[in-house]
Amino acid sequence: MLMRLSDDGGSLIDRGLMRSRGSVYVTGAVLAASWLLVGCDGEVSVDAKGSDSSAAVSASPSSEGGQPSSSKGNASSSGGGSSSSSKGSSTEIPNDDDGDGFGNGTEIPNDDDGDGFGNGDNDGDGFGNRPCRTRNLSFRLGDVAGDDQRQLPVIITNRGTSGCTLKGFPGVDLLSASDSWSLARSSKAPKAQTVAPGGTTGFTITYLPWEKGSGKEFNAATLVVTPPGETTSKTLTWPGGSVLRQDAATHPGTYTGPIGD
Repeated sequence: MLMRLSDDGGSLIDRGLMRSRGSVYVTGAVLAASWLLVGCDGEVSVDAKGSDSSAAVSASPSSEGGQPSSSKGNASSSGGGSSSSSKGSSTEIPNDDDGDGFGNGTEIPNDDDGDGFGNGDNDGDGFGNRPCRTRNLSFRLGDVAGDDQRQLPVIITNRGTSGCTLKGFPGVDLLSASDSWSLARSSKAPKAQTVAPGGTTGFTITYLPWEKGSGKEFNAATLVVTPPGETTSKTLTWPGGSVLRQDAATHPGTYTGPIGD
């Protein structure tokens, strides 16, 4: 085999060997990098010349069939993905005829007179136990009885269409032309009085009439009665004349009894 020396005295063969070794080193480095990428689920293509400047590298996520794997969860995706929708539905509003989100009011069972109270018969007497309302009641005065201390009955009639109940003391005020007097209550314990439609109950006013020289006069003209639990009153004409005023007394001789007395 012929050997040819280069101008500087080096062997062409030696130079060829050095070039081959350099190519091997470069090619080995490129292959090592490709193995690293392949280990990360990548795809690497290297040109036949082993040049790193012409190497084309592409990587894609691993999946079956060569397609990217997709999430099976229900989380919403961004970048053009569609958000998952709730399968729940809003609570339906009962009796919401006009669609304003509010019902049409709770119906009161057995509310015959439309006052917002039912006519439930808790004690089994055949009548309802809702409170009597002033608007469904009428008042009248009975006959005065007694001499030194007198009694005036006040009769109450249920004008409503259903039974109702009164329990407690009524509010009783005497009015003069320029003054008022709220009567004290007796010591009797009140009992519930259930009143059928058209039925009656009542209470009694006890009072001391005024006589000249007996004390301070209260010239009563009007009687104002407020049923228990109510704020609306009825006004009646007072029939008893002047009353001995004892509104500051500890045990006055003028007072009212409870309903049913």
